[in-house]
Amino acid sequence: MPPLERLREGWTVERFAEFALSKLAFISAPTTVADDIGVDFQCTLFRRLPGPHVQLLPTLPFAVQVKSSAAIVDLTTARHHLHNFRTPFFVAVARPGHGRVSLFSGRYIPYLFALHGMPSSLRAVLTTSSPGPDAAIRVTRRRPKLCIRVSLPRLVHFQPTDSHERLERVRITLEKECREVGINQYHSAVGQYLFRFADGRHRRILAGPSSAQSFRDILSDRLAEYCRNLERLSQSRRRLLRPEREAVLSAIAAVRPYLPDNPALRRAIAALRALAVPP
Repeated sequence: MPPLERLREGWTVERFAEFALSKLAFISAPTTVADDIGVDFQCTLFRRLPGPHVQLLPTLPFAVQVKSSAAIVDLTTARHHLHNFRTPFFVAVARPGHGRVSLFSGRYIPYLFALHGMPSSLRAVLTTSSPGPDAAIRVTRRRPKLCIRVSLPRLVHFQPTDSHERLERVRITLEKECREVGINQYHSAVGQYLFRFADGRHRRILAGPSSAQSFRDILSDRLAEYCRNLERLSQSRRRLLRPEREAVLSAIAAVRPYLPDNPALRRAIAALRALAVPP
């Protein structure tokens, strides 16, 4: 039986997207049906180290699902995988006829899961605008099933024939986005529901059953980090930051009865109290 043209067109779109993305990242793809988790490519950005022989240094990972048009994307079958992803997710719209690829960021997907839990239906709207985190998430139905529609804003568009300078700007934009989304994913994974979007212009702090189980442990670790950094600053400046040290130790003493025992915090407090900077 001759192959169907639409299947060949889909294959062509994926191969073109793979070729275009290879200008910015190392690419891997599922090799069997069992490896398919709702994304077409796992990518790792690289930056070029100049020299007699240019080296490609891996930086940050991301995942891509490839589409041929900017229609609404049904992510329902991939929602469980997306919930457990620890890498940023993008939808790539590849148009071989135009020689162009557009990347739409799933930056709001981790926030969506933290805010609403697992939906029964999840659809993505690809948009050229940049809505804030709350405007980007729309609950279309709550009962009997939770149905959610999320906006994926376009982050970059490029052609594989673009200049090295243009591709480098695209890479820098992607790396910045991957870093921001990756931090949000890490926070939600450890029960610290603090989300930052768009260079800190949008910040959301969620409280609920999951965060209530972990916020005291996180605060204890943060206080230990505060003490260690204050100790280091005092040593590097060769002068003791006495007012700040006393304020920190006083605040820790006030909340410590409500925190779990943390050996790292105990050691950090002892080191800060014993700190003496030579003249």
